Amino acid sequence: MAPLNLRGWVLQERILSKRILHFGKTQMLWECRELQAAETFPNGTSYDGSRPRGIKSLEPYAPGPLEKTDPGDKPDPRFWAYNLWTGIASAYCKCSLTKPEDKVLAIMGLAKHMNGLIKDMYVAGMWRTYLASELAWRVGNYKIMTPSAPEIYTAPTWSWLSKNAEITCSTVGDKGIRLRVKDVELDYATKDPCGPLLGGRLYLEGILRRVKIHRKPDRERMSTGAWSLTLPDCPPLAEVGSFEDLVYLDTFPKNFDAENENGELFCMELVDDVEFWATLDLLLLKCEDKEKGIFTRVGLSCTHDSRKKILGDRKRMPELPFSWTKGDVAHKV
Repeated sequence: MAPLNLRGWVLQERILSKRILHFGKTQMLWECRELQAAETFPNGTSYDGSRPRGIKSLEPYAPGPLEKTDPGDKPDPRFWAYNLWTGIASAYCKCSLTKPEDKVLAIMGLAKHMNGLIKDMYVAGMWRTYLASELAWRVGNYKIMTPSAPEIYTAPTWSWLSKNAEITCSTVGDKGIRLRVKDVELDYATKDPCGPLLGGRLYLEGILRRVKIHRKPDRERMSTGAWSLTLPDCPPLAEVGSFEDLVYLDTFPKNFDAENENGELFCMELVDDVEFWATLDLLLLKCEDKEKGIFTRVGLSCTHDSRKKILGDRKRMPELPFSWTKGDVAHKV
């Protein structure tokens, strides 16, 4: 990929422009919403005869001269635009910005375009209607980029915009959702709902349990397999199954000893993948204010079928009231 296309501000300009002519080292390339072509492949760059869905495919089922017409290949129209957005967001997180505080601004034009397309409320890099499923984003590819939080406030901890990291956004849907988003409150820096934020809160209703997060001494801390979960009502996964927990931390502390000792860590059931992988996604949270039920997000965990049978007891009541805050020292409630 050309170095220019790795810049954060360039991404939205490339996607929103109707047509682009790329000048490569050996040939020119064409890109629009119907076709990607090059001098060596003037009819399109796909090898199987289908129209490649490129980075500029911003409209559902935009006609193209090489597109297959099999209606069975079309995704659920309810989620098409939402999942297009998650793909854009994942690509954006791989790009670099000279000023990290530009993170919201450099994608604002795309957010406005999508807002006009799907007619939904923009919520700190996500969308209100299927927000519960979008919360299952995770930090990934630690070897390329060490995840960190911006020095200048960008977004609440439940938003992927709050992290300087490569992000894998979740598939948007409405199946297997194990919590309910009761309300969202955002404090805007301007009158633009797609613009910079000063703070935000998310109110959730679901199954909340205490949890401890431990680092495995024989693993490098900046890896998915370096951390494990312990739940009071669930034995370690190694004792009941053959799969390890996958723990994706948003940033990397040395350990969670103080949080474990003080009982500050919790998990909340998020999405039960009942169709493909038989996994249950858990939000990993730190309690900032027990009386007011204020939490910040610390990561995401994926647990397999052996624990799901124990975690699936929905008769248990939440231990605390629940809300999100923006994650800085002076919490807004």
